[in-house]
Amino acid sequence: MEFYTDEYEFEHGRAPRGRGGWAFVPADKASLPNYLDYVFWAPSGTYREAKAAAKAHFSALGVDAVAVCS
Repeated sequence: MEFYTDEYEFEHGRAPRGRGGWAFVPADKASLPNYLDYVFWAPSGTYREAKAAAKAHFSALGVDAVAVCS
């Protein structure tokens, strides 16, 4: 699965890392006005844990490209 972090990096000035709340959206839905309808909110934890949860969630839906929300 491809994870796009460009928007996050632009907003935060660095790559995603650390502990906190993380949100992911299918890359093809990220620019839609209603993109929040497609967001997966990962359980609080590290970025690595959130990314694994997002991968499991979106793989089950047949999504192969995900953007990290900023």
